[in-house]
Amino acid sequence: MSRSDDADKLSQIEIASIWVDIVAGALTAVGVAAAGIWAYYKLAKGRTFQPRTLVDLSAKWIEIEGRWFLIARIDLTNIGSSHFYLRQTGTGLRFSLPDLEDPKTEPHRVAWERKKTFSILKEHKWIEPGEASLRVYSWTSNAGGPRPCSVKLV
Repeated sequence: MSRSDDADKLSQIEIASIWVDIVAGALTAVGVAAAGIWAYYKLAKGRTFQPRTLVDLSAKWIEIEGRWFLIARIDLTNIGSSHFYLRQTGTGLRFSLPDLEDPKTEPHRVAWERKKTFSILKEHKWIEPGEASLRVYSWTSNAGGPRPCSVKLV
């Protein structure tokens, strides 16, 4: 082998090294871009830090010592990653019964008579991420046994 062949081999090694550097740089750029896109969808589009709640409301009639009570259960869970601040004004739980005596009501419609509205979650200013809050409210009707009712968050 001559000296010029050694120089050619070194230049081929140098060229290969340059190509490896170029590919490594390109892969790094693609990785950084992919991480940025993932972060955008996870944090901004996924609304990870937006307030999000899961609310479940259920109600049932129960009889205790001859009296009927309408029991409402509210499960409120903060499923976001930030505090969920509660607005205290205008937040309530309303019990209503059908107004069967209203002559203006069309036969296929029901008019609801508001019976009781509770202020809810007064003792909370916010709910922590992952925290669940359970509240149970009861109301009794003097109308006898169970009857159709409306229970809603207002």
